[in-house]
Amino acid sequence: MNREALDPHMSNWNAMAELDPLWAILSDPEKKFGKWSAEEFFRDGDREARRVVGMCDANGVSVLYGKMLDFGCEVGRMTRAFSQFFSTSVGIDVSGKMVELARKSTQTDRSVSLLPAPVPSCRLKTQPLTLFSPFSCFNTFQRKA
Repeated sequence: MNREALDPHMSNWNAMAELDPLWAILSDPEKKFGKWSAEEFFRDGDREARRVVGMCDANGVSVLYGKMLDFGCEVGRMTRAFSQFFSTSVGIDVSGKMVELARKSTQTDRSVSLLPAPVPSCRLKTQPLTLFSPFSCFNTFQRKA
């Protein structure tokens, strides 16, 4: 996707990052206008990560807990939450301002990297990569030799 196609999305998410970033992600009507506490917000992400991993385990879904990529990471809620299960977690978001906020919330976690989109093209190494989507779905891809 080219930068011009992303510009409207970048503008919208950057504006939400300045207005009320936590509520823009978890739009609970009672939490609007800065009423989310960061602790409660990230604790909810931890619960969701444990729920998703538990569902995978309970349903016999084999997940490779090496590298995880979170598309649309926003302030890093789920990137941060899944970092407790994965050796490396990378979050990418269209909003540079959301990525700045995510970096603040994960600054002590060396296993987390955060990047603004569009991301420079790169080659995946031969190691498997687990993808996390905003819909809590896991897909495991492994490059064939």
